[in-house]
Amino acid sequence: MNHRWPTEVADAILMQNNLAREVECSTRTGTIEIVTGVATHVSANGEHVCASAVSFTVQAGKSFADTFAEADDYSNVVINSRYPLPYHEKIGFKAFMEGPAIVAAISHLRHKPSMLIFNGDGVSHPKKCGVASHLGVYLDIPTIGCTDIAPDKHVPGLVSIQHTKDNTLYVSIGHRVTLDLADKTVAWLTDRGKLKFPITTIAAGKQLDKFRRCI
Repeated sequence: MNHRWPTEVADAILMQNNLAREVECSTRTGTIEIVTGVATHVSANGEHVCASAVSFTVQAGKSFADTFAEADDYSNVVINSRYPLPYHEKIGFKAFMEGPAIVAAISHLRHKPSMLIFNGDGVSHPKKCGVASHLGVYLDIPTIGCTDIAPDKHVPGLVSIQHTKDNTLYVSIGHRVTLDLADKTVAWLTDRGKLKFPITTIAAGKQLDKFRRCI
């Protein structure tokens, strides 16, 4: 896909509408061998976006503790960004601000992820195309949106609510997964609610903090 990041609000909305029609709310995953989390940080002046991607290899029979004891792969990037669109999560353009850095971080991993977990919306987005859906369609990878920010509306079949340690998570389809699979995956990644966030999100956040201290 030739993905051109728009510079006008109208073009961004049109892209979201077009991508939303391509989202697959059915399971097309194959074997999940590599599960990856991403984390991002936008500088206060909006000129730089940092992103980290952290991958874990999934093997049948391994315990949660053994599977996620140590990341198998990670990458960090920082890109210059003169973002032309109004950046505010309520406006719903998170994917356009952070997407290029996330794509760059994923491209630097040694192996393509089997599934991506995003700290953000999927089809729970007002345009049904949050960062998890947007980049899932763009990269053609199964994706799940998972955030502790409640969507404007709770739509049955699109969003699942999970209560984890000291937190409430809103799980949504990103791309190429059902809500049932997304729900079960997040439950697994939080160790059945023992963790506040999915372990992939936690690991990516820690990696991003390390990276930011070095730049």
